[in-house]
Amino acid sequence: MGMSGSLLLTAWMEEAQGLGATADDPPRQEPFGDVAWLLGDPEGNRLLPLALP
Repeated sequence: MGMSGSLLLTAWMEEAQGLGATADDPPRQEPFGDVAWLLGDPEGNRLLPLALP
């Protein structure tokens, strides 16, 4: 059995933050899955990690 969407998203966020990304919004559950906006690079581009159920 795999990780739940929220646990997987949290692990991805921790890894991305370790590489220098910053959390733009806290993780949240949407009807289509778990999401959290990150600022992913020095130019301020945003990244949306998505964990589907």
